[in-house]
Amino acid sequence: MELNFQTIDLELALPWATSRTAQPGGIRTSKVVHVCLSDENGVEGFGEAAPIRRYDETAESVAHFLRSFPVQDLSLNSIADSVALIAGTGSGQMAARCALESALLDLAGKRSRRPVWELLQIERPEPKPVSYTIGIGSVDHVREQVRRAANFRILKLKLGGPDDRAALQALRSLASDKIVRVDANEGWSGREQALRMIEWLAEDPRIEFVEQPLSAKLPDDDHRWLFERSPLPLMADESCHRTADVSRLAGSFHGVNVKLMKTGGLTEGVQCLQTARRLGLKTMLGCMIESTLGIAAAFQLAGLADYLDLDSHVLLARDPFAGLELNGGILSLSGEELRPGLGVPPKRGQVKPSSRR
Repeated sequence: MELNFQTIDLELALPWATSRTAQPGGIRTSKVVHVCLSDENGVEGFGEAAPIRRYDETAESVAHFLRSFPVQDLSLNSIADSVALIAGTGSGQMAARCALESALLDLAGKRSRRPVWELLQIERPEPKPVSYTIGIGSVDHVREQVRRAANFRILKLKLGGPDDRAALQALRSLASDKIVRVDANEGWSGREQALRMIEWLAEDPRIEFVEQPLSAKLPDDDHRWLFERSPLPLMADESCHRTADVSRLAGSFHGVNVKLMKTGGLTEGVQCLQTARRLGLKTMLGCMIESTLGIAAAFQLAGLADYLDLDSHVLLARDPFAGLELNGGILSLSGEELRPGLGVPPKRGQVKPSSRR
C-alpha cells in the first residue's frame, strides 16, 4: 500500500468558540489532515485527522506520526492485525491513528464492496436526528447561529462563558420549543457552581442533558458528588477517551460522548459504545471540527448511539467531501445505503492527498 496525506484548512461559515477557545471572537479556520491509502490497483481509502491541541496534537504532529509509520507492514489480508499495528505504534496522536484506521477500513470496504459498519460487524446506521451546535458568542451571534439552524429539531448550546444566561435567553427568543442539549466544555469553576447552573437549566423543561460540566482533571469524587445531586442527566466528554474511561465513569455520569479523534479510531470507538451500553450508560457520538469525511467515519457507528452530535460539516463554508444527507436535521448516507467503505467520495476538483511519507 501507498500512504499519502496533506494538511488543509477547513473554513467555518461563522466564527466559532467554546469555553476553551483562546482567540477573541472565536476561530474562523481549523486544520485537519486528510490521509489516503491506495493499493496496487489504484483503489483509494480516505481518512481524516482533526488534531486536538489540548492533548498535544497538531497538524505537524499528525504528519510526523504518518511519516514514521511502517505502512509496508499493513495488510488488507488481515485487517485485525493492521488495526492492532496502528493502535500499537508509538504513543498518543489519537487523531492520526483515527485517520489511518479510517483510510484502511475505507479501502478494505471498497475492495470487498462492503460498507465499513458491515466490516465491523455492528448495526446498520439508520437515519437519525443530529443536534446543531450553537457556539459561545454575543447575543447577536447566538441568534445568528440559531437562525441558521432553523431546519434542526435539536440544538446544542455551548456554555461555560460569562454570559450563559443571556445565551440561553437569546436561543429561546427564536427557538422556544426545541430540544436543547447543553455543553459546558468544563467551563464551570467547581461542583457548587455547576450544580447551581444545572438547577437553573432544569427550570427549562426542554433541556435534555448537560455535557461535561466540570473539568476532567478534577477528582472522580467531584463528578460523583454532582452526579448524585444533578436534576439533569450528565454526559461525559473530556472525561471519556477510551474503553477504560467508560468503565470508570459509571456512577459519575449518566452517559458518554464518544469521539473517534479521542478513541484513536472506529474499532476502539465500537468498544467504548458497547461497553457503555453494557453498563447502562447513554451513548452519544460527537466530533471536532471535521468535514464530511470525518463525520462519515463516526456515522458508521450510529447504530450503537442514542444521540448524534455530528454536525461540524454543516458549520463549514466549504466541504471537500460529499455523500451525507441532512434533511430536517436527520443525518443519513445519500443514495445507496450499502455504498462500500465510508461511502463519501471527494468532491469533483478536490485535490487528493499528495504529500508522500
